[in-house]
Amino acid sequence: MCHPAPDQTASGDRPRLGSGQISGPAVLDTVAALVVHVGPIGAGNTAKPAKQVVVALNIAAVSDALVLAQKATLDPTTPTT
Repeated sequence: MCHPAPDQTASGDRPRLGSGQISGPAVLDTVAALVVHVGPIGAGNTAKPAKQVVVALNIAAVSDALVLAQKATLDPTTPTT
């Protein structure tokens, strides 16, 4: 399978990539198992940081929720249903 050159970094199965167990075209097939087209060439360079903003805000929200729970004397380790 021929792949066009990606315009954005990819992440995936780093242990297998680092050990040399994956090489050639299989590398892109492994790290790009899910390809989301977001626009023309270069659009990925905007989509990636935008996604990272959402990820960072989720981390901050969970952190604030845990602080709120602790200040309300709730046990954050108790599962809820």
